[in-house]
Amino acid sequence: MRTSEVVAWQNRPQKNLYLIVSMDGIVFKVYAYAKVINYSVFEAISFKYL
Repeated sequence: MRTSEVVAWQNRPQKNLYLIVSMDGIVFKVYAYAKVINYSVFEAISFKYL
């Protein structure tokens, strides 16, 4: 991209709608039945800003 295109993109008008999605996960190691089992928990949170 040329510098003039980048500057034009940076100065463009902003839209009225913004969507934000946050994703995260964690792994638990659980001792069960005489062995270690991995359990994963995932979450996704989204925000809508009008």
